[in-house]
Amino acid sequence: MRQTQKRFKEWKWKPLVVMSVICLFLLAGGYKLYQHSIDNAVSGTTQSYMDQLAEHDIRNVGSQIDSRLNYLHAIGSRMELLRKDEQINIPYLLSVDAQATDFQKLYLITDNEFVYDSSYLVSSLDEMPWSDTYRDASGDFVVRFVVDKREAWGEYLLYGIKLDVPFSYDGEQVDGIVGLVPLEELDGLINLESFGGQGMTLIIEQSGTIITASRYYDKGTNLNYFTELEQAVFSNKFSFEQCKKNISEGKSFYVEYEFQDVQYNAMLKPVGDQSYGSGWYMVVKVPESVSAEQTKGYLRRSIFFFALISIIVFGIMIFV
Repeated sequence: MRQTQKRFKEWKWKPLVVMSVICLFLLAGGYKLYQHSIDNAVSGTTQSYMDQLAEHDIRNVGSQIDSRLNYLHAIGSRMELLRKDEQINIPYLLSVDAQATDFQKLYLITDNEFVYDSSYLVSSLDEMPWSDTYRDASGDFVVRFVVDKREAWGEYLLYGIKLDVPFSYDGEQVDGIVGLVPLEELDGLINLESFGGQGMTLIIEQSGTIITASRYYDKGTNLNYFTELEQAVFSNKFSFEQCKKNISEGKSFYVEYEFQDVQYNAMLKPVGDQSYGSGWYMVVKVPESVSAEQTKGYLRRSIFFFALISIIVFGIMIFV
């Protein structure tokens, strides 16, 4: 009789143990699937937000560039209309335009390569450090430019246009206008910091040279983003060469890489109209830890839910 009761108890508990193990596996598997789905959702949301940040800043920068170039065209159109009035002082008008706008300096370039500037100086185009950039341009252009002269030292945006309809001045044909604007104006157009100060937005040239956010970037580098990408270990089937190829072709792309033991996600998108030759790229760079912290937060809040399910399931199994 006792042996029968003992066997009955063993028979009763064995299915319970088996069901418990199965339930544990199911709960663990469910939690793992939930963790994977949360990780994908957070990663997708972060990537989408990075894309939105880049697009927002690209619109701001593109709008500002178009506005500056349109203003240069307006100067050319206005001076073309006023040139017949012999009492109009063209250099004076150029100086007034420079003082009334953010252009630190404005230049008129003639077909004989003389340069008249807003400081009433007349020079040869060969004397201008940006002469090659101007000669190589076939239309509107904007480039980063470093001036190392004492009277105008600093980093600038060099805006330039080639006039469709040249106008006469002092017996020559003015066929181009160039203006200098301090580079700092770009910093006010983009979100230099994002994701609670952990993310960073910067603009690079096609050579990788960083032209914004330099005060936030590591001063130990040569301020070239390619230095980082060249040493990076990529995790989404990308490579440094593929990044350079995409940038040279003006493609938007997203990369994940490790640099100096830190995992980063980066969104790279071309800035504005490539026809004006800037070749700039907007880079939104965010540490992977941003997504990881968000994922951990969701998982911490879900532990109580899974624990409650486990208690209910085991309670049913024991008392039923």
